[in-house]
Amino acid sequence: MPELPLTIISPEKTSLLQIGRDLLRYRELLFLLVWREVSVRYSQTVVGIFWVILQPMLSALIFAFVFAQLAIKPSDGLPYLVFAFSGTLIWGMFAQGIERASGSIVADEQLIRRVYFPRWIIPMASVASTLIDFSICTLLLVALLFFYSIPLTWNVVFFLPATLLVFSLATALGLATAALNAKYRDFRLLAAFGLQIFQFASPVFYSYQIVRPSLLPFMYLNPMAGPLELFRLSVTGSSHFVLSGFATSLAVDLVLIALCVRIFYTLEDDIVDTI
Repeated sequence: MPELPLTIISPEKTSLLQIGRDLLRYRELLFLLVWREVSVRYSQTVVGIFWVILQPMLSALIFAFVFAQLAIKPSDGLPYLVFAFSGTLIWGMFAQGIERASGSIVADEQLIRRVYFPRWIIPMASVASTLIDFSICTLLLVALLFFYSIPLTWNVVFFLPATLLVFSLATALGLATAALNAKYRDFRLLAAFGLQIFQFASPVFYSYQIVRPSLLPFMYLNPMAGPLELFRLSVTGSSHFVLSGFATSLAVDLVLIALCVRIFYTLEDDIVDTI
């Protein structure tokens, strides 16, 4: 009896070109998942989409009151509300993107089991949904700049690069946490705890001007330190931006993005079996 031919099925090799093709091919699914994420999140709330504005604004106001009571003005010469809101805005996109992505694969277990599509689309859709919140809050930031008579400068050209860098970092970390959370359910809690710690280590509510110069090289090992300073510089024209510090953060970002993407693709084949 002749032997039957052996067919080996294996996934395509992952490359930036392949990811780009998949993104183009499944773009409608990505947009659908983004819209679902936004509509479900605000559909049964009292103030609806206004939570997008209330959350960062309340945080900025609380810290403005606290620092005013302590007579501390760590804001690079900016009105503190503008300083805090600009930091909260970009940090919110980063942190919320990771938080939403971390549980996305587990939440979409039934969808993953029934049909094939690149699994990274689900965490990416969760992160991409924060861009809608970010866009709305950016309009409010522009209104604050107008209110305080702060003009936009040529530094605004860094707005898109800074935003894309933070989005890429959030997407990569979201991919890794989503894949790890599918295998270890407590990893989502660990990620949330880590974000809380790094928020206070990042120049969100205070300027690195109050940090001792000897500690600055270590502060910029924080992957969000450089991008956050660059974003604040782009929208306000004033920031404690240090080129060498940004280069350090950028190097950490690139390594972290590559590592997180590697973790996701290492665990991707086992996702269906582990969730």
